[in-house]
Amino acid sequence: MALVFSLASALDTSADAASPMPDFRITDDGVLSWSYVDGADRYYLRGFTGVGILLLRDDGYTFNNALSWNEKGLTFDLKKYMDGNKSYEEKTYNVWVQAVSGDEILDYESRCQYDYVSAIPQLSTPQNLRWNGKTISWDPVENADRYVINVKREPEIESVWMDRLKVTEADLTQTSDYHKSPPVEFSPDEAFYFTVKAVSYGNYRDSLASDSETVLGTEVLNGYDSAAPARDVMVTGGIADRQQAKAGQLVNITAAEVSADSSFTGWNVLKGDVRLADKNSRATSFIMPSTD
Repeated sequence: MALVFSLASALDTSADAASPMPDFRITDDGVLSWSYVDGADRYYLRGFTGVGILLLRDDGYTFNNALSWNEKGLTFDLKKYMDGNKSYEEKTYNVWVQAVSGDEILDYESRCQYDYVSAIPQLSTPQNLRWNGKTISWDPVENADRYVINVKREPEIESVWMDRLKVTEADLTQTSDYHKSPPVEFSPDEAFYFTVKAVSYGNYRDSLASDSETVLGTEVLNGYDSAAPARDVMVTGGIADRQQAKAGQLVNITAAEVSADSSFTGWNVLKGDVRLADKNSRATSFIMPSTD
């Protein structure tokens, strides 16, 4: 499905007190309408996450038959467009319309809110996300045709790897076929984060994205499982840098200072399948198992 969008970074900005679009209105079911603005040859419709600007013009492109022109003005059916796209989350959207002439945004603008509710069922969110240093995997989602995977260093920055797959496992050491991204090189000193979304080419809307926590490369290499429950860390005679951890996470522990007439002789593991990096060192670490 084609999406037509445009960036307006090089365009003039509108005035602070723009006039409302003539006869602007929105119905309860999300149909926008307004009359033509003198001198305008196109309109911008904003407020859709991940798209930027919908460029509305009388060139035959109807955005899933949501856009129509008549002798007085034009209408845009938000619900029809969003249902046709099938990738929008059900929530309240702040949308607005601007009149444009050439590269200039005219002094006309109207804003409104739209509570999007769809009759099209949504795919379930992928569950049980796992890393193992080479691959990421998750449980299959019923009726899903593909999965969109994004891998990032941190949640808000650009992806370092992205792909669209039929299977529920992605080998990150291979180049992405979808975006030709380079393979992900895992480093113990870096953090990683990924999201998985299920998509359908049939009568289902895309799932919400299931996202991992941000974890260190060392944790990734040791089988960190973002879906695993957090387990308790209990230390007697010292402290841990976290009171709970998930399987695969790194836990640092430090023994308490000893008195002048005693000395540190080592750690004893009383519970849990814990392998200390150095049981004879006051400051050491271990990879959290799947038990307390």
